[in-house]
Amino acid sequence: MRLEQAQRKIQLLSRITPENGALLAEAQTAAKLARALMERFAVQAEHARTAPTASSRPAWVYWENLLGEYGIGLNHFGVRGSAQLGRGLVAFIKLDTGHWSVKREGSDGLTLIASDFGVESFRTYLRENGPRSYSLAGA
Repeated sequence: MRLEQAQRKIQLLSRITPENGALLAEAQTAAKLARALMERFAVQAEHARTAPTASSRPAWVYWENLLGEYGIGLNHFGVRGSAQLGRGLVAFIKLDTGHWSVKREGSDGLTLIASDFGVESFRTYLRENGPRSYSLAGA
């Protein structure tokens, strides 16, 4: 591997963050790999980081996988997405900021139920408040 290739890989690894939709373990692993490459090729930190480009934007796959764990489909267009959580609840997600909110549909419009940033905080919300799947297999 040449120095230019190492710098490119370090830049790509530095974009894997929870704010961009990665799991915490993925972000930690990416940071360790980037540090190892920086040490091996003597790359200074200021040469390793660049401004994010359109090709480094976060992907919907993290949100889709999370919702898929609960049997929920994600509709998205551009950087905005939504999912029907049941019981009149709708989740709205902004991919570019990682902001999500859950609102209840009612006759007087939408009422905010919960709001936060990041896939992991949404995972926590769904674990505590998401739709339950029950199995009668053990009964």
